[in-house]
Amino acid sequence: AVSGGHVDAAVAAAIAAVSAHVVQEHGSAAAIAAALSSLPLWPPSAGDYLRSFGSVAFLFCINFLVLPIERAMRQPGAFGSAVDSAVAVTAAVNAAFAALAYSLYREDTLDVVTNNLGAGPLLEG
Repeated sequence: AVSGGHVDAAVAAAIAAVSAHVVQEHGSAAAIAAALSSLPLWPPSAGDYLRSFGSVAFLFCINFLVLPIERAMRQPGAFGSAVDSAVAVTAAVNAAFAALAYSLYREDTLDVVTNNLGAGPLLEG
């Protein structure tokens, strides 16, 4: 279905890029181990956990929906190309959003781009 050579190559390229960045950023295995050991194992508060629960649940549950969607298609053989198209569109939209965010905030862009927004009624809900 979806596991083609291009998908494997993309995942391998992403892993290589992240690994290269980590090595460039930290320099040594000891520095990488120290950085990893400083990461919190659990969210610092129940509120932080609850704020992340929607994303975690979505990312976990989506795996259970993929096969029923493929089976319910009129042409299950087209599932791979449909997923490829959806991933391409999502990647393009995310890249455009990232470029827009960077153009607005420049070097002050935070990892979580919504943290760049000031306090307001939409962010305090």
